[in-house]
Amino acid sequence: MNKYLLGIEWSETNPKLACFKAKGSKYELYRLEELTIPRQTDKDIVQTFADWIKTYIPKGSQINTTLALPESSIFLKEIELPKIKDQEIDEAIIWEAPTFTPLSPSEIVIQWKKIAEIDKSLKVSVIAVQNQIVERLVSLFNEVNITIQAIEPTSLALVRVLPVEESKITLLVSAGIDETNFIVIKNGSPIFSNSLPITLAGMKTNKGKLAGDIADSLANSVREVINFLEQRKEGTVQQVIIAGDVVNYSGLASTINSLIHLPTIWGKFLSFDSVLPIPGSKQTISRYLVVLGAALRPAVEAERVNLLPYSQRKTIDKEEQQAGLAKKILTFSKISIVFLIFLLILSAACELWTNSLVLEVNQAKKQNNNHPAQKLIKEIASTNAVIYQIDYLLAKQKDSGAKLRFLSSLVPANIYLTDLTVATIDKDEWKISGIGDRDAILAFYQKLVSASGAKEVTMPYSNLQKEKEADFKITILW
Repeated sequence: MNKYLLGIEWSETNPKLACFKAKGSKYELYRLEELTIPRQTDKDIVQTFADWIKTYIPKGSQINTTLALPESSIFLKEIELPKIKDQEIDEAIIWEAPTFTPLSPSEIVIQWKKIAEIDKSLKVSVIAVQNQIVERLVSLFNEVNITIQAIEPTSLALVRVLPVEESKITLLVSAGIDETNFIVIKNGSPIFSNSLPITLAGMKTNKGKLAGDIADSLANSVREVINFLEQRKEGTVQQVIIAGDVVNYSGLASTINSLIHLPTIWGKFLSFDSVLPIPGSKQTISRYLVVLGAALRPAVEAERVNLLPYSQRKTIDKEEQQAGLAKKILTFSKISIVFLIFLLILSAACELWTNSLVLEVNQAKKQNNNHPAQKLIKEIASTNAVIYQIDYLLAKQKDSGAKLRFLSSLVPANIYLTDLTVATIDKDEWKISGIGDRDAILAFYQKLVSASGAKEVTMPYSNLQKEKEADFKITILW
């Protein structure tokens, strides 16, 4: 069976494609092109892709397809949360949705990606898209027997194939098919994006130089994004990378550099061990970086962010897990057979030597156990163990009493404690239950975090669901 990786940069008018074909253990670039959809109707879209599949992909082939959405379709925000489990992050970002999208949580597909962990908090990049957008696209591609395995923003596809240093905050200037995107990348994740409907076709002057007013407009947009980021105190941009259709024009990099005085470079495609060298000029490759990055998603890394509708994402995740498990079982079986043969040979060679050692060890144990000093050693060890337990329990009980007195001083007057459970002494974990108003519960939690001296203080978001007389639980790990 032929195996292909297909990346699509979505556009209603001129979608771009990158297709790789498996060649041994690596992937080779098979097709790189831009399609034209004549009347931009759903029927035309289906027919255009059906013709392309019929022309270039043999029947029965396996096609792993990733769809990259334009940044103008994406809602994006960086948020800060306490250090919590992944499942609790899923719950927390639903609460954050109304702060960066006008849609309700039921109307969007929402995903997140960790950016950094600092002390007792973590920063997360939250990415969302309207349900209707992805459901329509999945339906259209299903009509031509293309199963979308993943949907992601163009920013993640670009980061995958560009030399973006995680230690630097980078601004990507990407001229796409229908728009120019300004994307801020921090620790390999997008935290902000802005899209302008700038069309570059036909705007170059003599010798391919970008028109001065267009270059100035783009450079000013770069400066505005940088100023906006600094005003929100979200960091300082340290480098600018230019990619997309704009690479056909000269003059932009120097214009940006002269205006903001930051290192400004043209995007350069990274090389990967799993991918054969890609033919073509640097200008051509730079125009197709989004689709190249999208196509190579399964070959390069396991990206968590997938904006597919939940029901389809669940099915695909299950299929990928089953395929991965089957592959691991096959590999493990091969290794096990080789290892078993080796063990049989080694076992035969060592059997005689082992038997002689067993006899010597048994004789030595017998002599050691019968020695008069063994009885005295056991009595000393038993006495030491008792003394250690007494000393440990005395110190622990004294410490627990001090903690209880301090804890009672932190409880607000309008909070009633109903239960305090202490786990095993070794673990030193306390669980507090009670009833109170939302503001009082939050104030009590913050006091515990800042003043108790505990290693960790946690509580579920469900504590804050009711405004008055809410049941709450708080866990303290000393």
